[in-house]
Amino acid sequence: MCVNTTRLIYDLSGIIPGMNTAEKQILARRREKPFIVSDLHMHSMGESVFQYIEIKMHQLLRDENAEKYDEILVIGSYDRSVIVSEHEKDGKLTNWQRPTAEVFENKLILKCFPGKDYVRHYASLVASYFALQGKRSDHVSYILPTEKECWTAVDSLALETVEVTDAVVLGVELFNFTDENTIWQGDDEIFWATERLESGKQVTYLIVQFSFWADILYRIVHKIAKLGHKKVIFTAKLGGIAEDIIPNATLATGNTGYINGQFIKWKNVFEKSKSDLLMKGSHINSPSVLFEVSEWVNYFHKFTFVDSEVGYFALAAKEANLDFGYMHFVSNNLTKIHDEDLSNERSIEVLEKRKKLNAEIQRLIKEVI
Repeated sequence: MCVNTTRLIYDLSGIIPGMNTAEKQILARRREKPFIVSDLHMHSMGESVFQYIEIKMHQLLRDENAEKYDEILVIGSYDRSVIVSEHEKDGKLTNWQRPTAEVFENKLILKCFPGKDYVRHYASLVASYFALQGKRSDHVSYILPTEKECWTAVDSLALETVEVTDAVVLGVELFNFTDENTIWQGDDEIFWATERLESGKQVTYLIVQFSFWADILYRIVHKIAKLGHKKVIFTAKLGGIAEDIIPNATLATGNTGYINGQFIKWKNVFEKSKSDLLMKGSHINSPSVLFEVSEWVNYFHKFTFVDSEVGYFALAAKEANLDFGYMHFVSNNLTKIHDEDLSNERSIEVLEKRKKLNAEIQRLIKEVI
C-alpha cells in the first residue's frame, strides 16, 4: 500500500523580489500536492490527530488571516535567519527546532531542514490543519529538495568535530545520560560530549537540534561512518502497532524492518538485552505520521513498531558496515486508542513515565557498549 499525492506544475512567471538566487531556483521547480487528512475518524489517532498537528504549526499558520495567502509552499531550506516559530519545543535541547517562515508578497514560504520525507510530512501537516477546520487547503503545496541539497545540508554540519570513541549514541534525552560535570560541545545545530564508562569503554553522545526526520538521519549516519565511527546506537520514540503495546510503558528494539518496499535484517547490538519493559519485534518505516490512517494500519498490522527513522538508520548502517541497534520507548499505539498518544506527550504525567523509561534505556545502552 502507498499513499499517493497529486502532482501539479505551476508556472512561476516573474521573480519574487528579495529572494536569493538559490531559492529562486527552488521555486522554479515542480510543486506537488500533499496528502491530506480531512476527517478525524480516518486517522489512527482519531480525534487526537488535530492537537498533534496544531502544536507543530507556525504562528503565521495559526493566524486567523492565514487564508489570505495565494500560496503556502513548503521547501527544504534550513534558514534560522527568518521568522522562527513561537511554538518550538520549550525546555528541550534536542530535536526542538521547527520550520521557519518567510513572506514574499502573497506567498508564505515554510522552510524545513532539507529532507524529502520531512518536506512531505510538514506539507501534509499544514494542509490537514486547514482541512480539518473546514478551511481551504488547495493553496498548500511543496517542492522536494534534490539529493544534492539534502547532502549539502548534512555535509555543512560540524560532524567532523565529534570525537570518535567506542560508540556514538544519537538521539533524544541524552543530556540526562551524563552529569553536571560533562562538557558539551557544539553549535546551533549539534551538541556532543564523551563519557568514560565503568567498563573502560568510551562513548560519544550526539544531539541534533533540528528535526532529523527520516532520510535526514540516513545521511547523518553515512556521514558518521565516513568520519570513522564504528558502532552507532539510536534512541528516540516510535509507535506501536501490536494491540497489546502500552504507550509510555514499553521499550522497543528489533533486527528486522521494512522500508520503501524493501525488507531488511541486521545484527542488533541489543539482541541479548533483557528488561521487564522491553519488547522485541519487527519495524516498518512510515514517511509521515499523517499517512498512518486506519487503512494503512490495517494493511501493515503484522508489523510491531513504526516510525520514520529506524528503517533509514538501519539501511545506512548496513550500507556503511556499522554495528548498530535502536532502543526506543513507545509513545503511542496505532491500533488501539489510549489516553496517551502524540497529542499530549508534553504533559507532566507522560514526562514522569518517560523518566523511568529513559533511565532503563540508559542502562541498556551502557550495558551493550
